[in-house]
Amino acid sequence: MNNYFSISDFCITDEPLSLEIADKILENFIVPLNNVIEIINLPIIVSKKSGYRPAWYEEQKGRSALSEHTFQGKGAADIVCADMLTLGRILADLSPFTRICYYPNNNFFHVDYAMKEQFLFISRDYWKDVEKDEFLNEINSSALT
Repeated sequence: MNNYFSISDFCITDEPLSLEIADKILENFIVPLNNVIEIINLPIIVSKKSGYRPAWYEEQKGRSALSEHTFQGKGAADIVCADMLTLGRILADLSPFTRICYYPNNNFFHVDYAMKEQFLFISRDYWKDVEKDEFLNEINSSALT
């Protein structure tokens, strides 16, 4: 399998990483997203390098240092692709991520492992738990505007 990412693609700062964080990025994001790229045959980009964010960074931005992005668990990443509908379908159907949230106002997906089973969300002002059809319809509607 080809590799389309470097660990630094998932790091919002230039701060050195622990091996534990680097291993989590590789195992939980690089490997599964490489699989998705092989299926959709389109590049996926980590939006604004928003994968790992140190706790101090989150606090500096006024956010919780307990965010999945701080990789206290398996971590989180925000991703984009030229074909968001296809990416959304593959994320929902074939990816290992258990929490997938689409942000229509900013056109990106947040993916993580914070749930025991897969849940899909749409976020405008808050995360709304939705069924797959509503999730895909929202992505499709956003692509048309």
